[in-house]
Amino acid sequence: MKYLVYILVTFLLATIHLYSSDTNNYSIDIIINRHFYSGNFKNLGGIPDCCPNIRTGNGISPGINISKPISIYNIYYDFSFGLNTVTGKLSYNEQAPILVNNQAEMGIFTHDLEFDLYYFYISVAKSYKIDDFNCAFGIGNHFLLKSNYSQLEKLTTPDNYGVFSDTHTRVRNESKGSIPNISNFVPFLKFDVSYQFIRPIENQFLSFNPYFHFEMPLLSILHNQSWRYYSIGLGLKFTINP
Repeated sequence: MKYLVYILVTFLLATIHLYSSDTNNYSIDIIINRHFYSGNFKNLGGIPDCCPNIRTGNGISPGINISKPISIYNIYYDFSFGLNTVTGKLSYNEQAPILVNNQAEMGIFTHDLEFDLYYFYISVAKSYKIDDFNCAFGIGNHFLLKSNYSQLEKLTTPDNYGVFSDTHTRVRNESKGSIPNISNFVPFLKFDVSYQFIRPIENQFLSFNPYFHFEMPLLSILHNQSWRYYSIGLGLKFTINP
């Protein structure tokens, strides 16, 4: 996968050089995304005992990308590539039989699943300017670089005594590692809106504008299992005019 990313970066730089528009400016975008997840996480990706009743969750993570206007057959697009981190924590409370002083009772445990997905991505978007707003609709693809997860079930009620009746511990089904059966390629749709609240000065080297970002993958994160998300984010677009 890493070699594929190197090839893609080389191809992208060559494409930008070949189809570069008559403007030399480019942008560096820094953004904080909020992710909202939904799906069936039972036996998640082949992980034993994972997440039988978790259905939703969320997470916050940063992203960074470089974008450049390009012209193809006199139609102008914004061409972007960058790095994106998709993180999340999913939790669910359930009842389970426990032992308190060797007496059977019912307790409550929390099942926690935390994960980090690291992506390289490319996208192309068509821009539309409306007064001081710039709107862009586009499509792109995530290329997976790395994935991590950790999960456990922890007894929470009672909070300082009692154990699971099957394992005689307060924590069970603990595991971590790379997520099995994860998709290496995830296409997505995106929508961006930036606002030019400070008009650039002629020959100004650097300007910046706030922008809003929405992203929705078109496929599940996992093969043959439902795990979807959408993201909304706020960031700053730093435009450089060399």
